[in-house]
Amino acid sequence: MGFSDNLKEIRNKRNITQEQLAELLSVSRQTVSKWESGIGYPETETLLYLAKELNVSLDYLFSERCNMVRPESSKRVSKIDTYLNCAEVFAYRSTCIKRKYGAVIVKDDVVISTGYNGAPRGFESCIDTGICPRIDRNMHQGEGYGICRAIHAEANALLNCSRQQTIDADIYIVGINPGDNSIHEARPCPVCARSIIQAGIRNVYLRIGEGADNYIVIPAKDLKWVQEV
Repeated sequence: MGFSDNLKEIRNKRNITQEQLAELLSVSRQTVSKWESGIGYPETETLLYLAKELNVSLDYLFSERCNMVRPESSKRVSKIDTYLNCAEVFAYRSTCIKRKYGAVIVKDDVVISTGYNGAPRGFESCIDTGICPRIDRNMHQGEGYGICRAIHAEANALLNCSRQQTIDADIYIVGINPGDNSIHEARPCPVCARSIIQAGIRNVYLRIGEGADNYIVIPAKDLKWVQEV
């Protein structure tokens, strides 16, 4: 993430519209839109005022940030956070505009399969159409999968290997909010939970926030695999 992404993320977190920010800075909304699209930068005086109004440093505005856990000093990143980092990388390949998910299956300390949510290979995705029918209908997890174009990350990861490979393996799952690339508290839907259980997966590791060790571990057999009615 660079200046354009950081500006958009900070503005959204402050619940400030482009119009409101433009008014604060005495510029047009189109100018703010261009900054957030990576077309140009504010002049120095405006930039200083922008940082002051958003209560952030210039370093923060221009920093290249991601959610992946990084090593501190001479310490190594833990194995679990390493595999979750890997899942996050694949989440950024997602073609879903509602939520980006990445999944990695690991057995005996070897990555055996990966997946991200998106349309079947060779078919039009939501990124192509620019429309998510579930967003349009304000649908949430477990709702409207029949009108969704995406195969979920967990399902794609399971499809890429055999059950013999997945028995007693672990799956690592990360969710990303497309609007600001922040962490979405990951959890498999009931359909994917059934597939994970059936595949013989042992444990499910779910990233629930930023930073090291910010995850939960759920035995696959304890997943919520049927939706309450």
